[in-house]
Amino acid sequence: MSGGRDESGATVVLVGLVAVVLMGMCGLVADFGLAYANKRATQTAADAAALGAAGVFAQQPYRTCADMLSHGNTAAQAEARSKVDANDTTSAAGALSGGGVTATCSGGDLVVTASVTASSPNFFGKALGRTADYDLERSATAAVEAATTGPRMRPMALCSSDIPAGTVPGTPFKLYAPGDGPGWSSSSCPLPDNTGAGNWWTLDCPNENSTDGSGTSALADQIRSGCSLPISIVSGQGTLTGTALNDHLAAACPNPSTSEPFSCLGGDPGQPDPGNVPQAWKDLINSASTVPIPVYCTNPGLCAYSSIAGTGTNAIFPVHKIMGVQVCAFHFGKQNKSKYPTPSQPLPSSVASSCAPAASMVTAVKSDNSDKTYLVLIARVVQVSIVTADSGCALGDDRCDGGLRQVRLTQ
Repeated sequence: MSGGRDESGATVVLVGLVAVVLMGMCGLVADFGLAYANKRATQTAADAAALGAAGVFAQQPYRTCADMLSHGNTAAQAEARSKVDANDTTSAAGALSGGGVTATCSGGDLVVTASVTASSPNFFGKALGRTADYDLERSATAAVEAATTGPRMRPMALCSSDIPAGTVPGTPFKLYAPGDGPGWSSSSCPLPDNTGAGNWWTLDCPNENSTDGSGTSALADQIRSGCSLPISIVSGQGTLTGTALNDHLAAACPNPSTSEPFSCLGGDPGQPDPGNVPQAWKDLINSASTVPIPVYCTNPGLCAYSSIAGTGTNAIFPVHKIMGVQVCAFHFGKQNKSKYPTPSQPLPSSVASSCAPAASMVTAVKSDNSDKTYLVLIARVVQVSIVTADSGCALGDDRCDGGLRQVRLTQ
């Protein structure tokens, strides 16, 4: 009597082989999933390293890309490495390729490239014959640029002829009320009596031109905390000079801006020293803050004549440039005289230290009993955040670089 063959053993073998293959495939999926997660972490580390190093370069108190690069490289490299370490995963520690980021000057920007390598472990692929771990490499590039927009503007206009030639971050100078500056002429900073009663150097904040901004109380708040909306440089100035630049600014600013970009500001007819406004300037000085203020174009300078049009509340200030400054003292000599610091009210020690480059000017304020009205300023660097668009302004360009810096990922 014959019986069928017993194939149960072969089935067991086949099932075992299939199980091994399936387990290996599941292991590969797990390995690949882990590698994908580590790849994303490696990209995050590269982004953070590039942005971190760029941020360090942007904070350097220099105007040109070459100076920022040479003085900030050591600190930038350390910051990049710390960012990579902070974004390590437990399974794949990253490292900067070549031991650091690459920083170069290109097209008017300071360009930082970070490449990060890591190794994601091979846990299960060995069952299918793969012996090596999974190599990962990701890169990112960030740029440091001169910014052409600035947040929290203080509502005070800077006449371009007041900016000393060769000004760099750390240079002290005085911002005079029109008519009070040495060597003043009618073609430079306009005198209130010549351009309409009350048209001093104070400005309306963006989109405030149709009201008085709630008077001096609002002005005091804006001096302390800044305007709520950002300002922008009038676009398209390019290499224009003289009358051609005046014509371009006039065409761009027939009226104050009522929507973004806020490049055409209205004049505030108020004087700089009423009510609690001096106290607001004192508070700003004691905060040691670096703030942006708008610059309008004049002669001497790139323009043939003052770019301000209109008088009083109808005055329009085209923003030619934005400058970062620290305010260290004020002297309001007209009407009710007010000044700070004084012999009885010296600067706090920390503020005096940061205002050291302007020490002689600050000291002179204490004994100044003239009728002149001015602020003592120091040119500074301001870093602008949350920027995604190319500014189109080269680092160190006198036409548009006032010390504002933006940092963004470019790839």
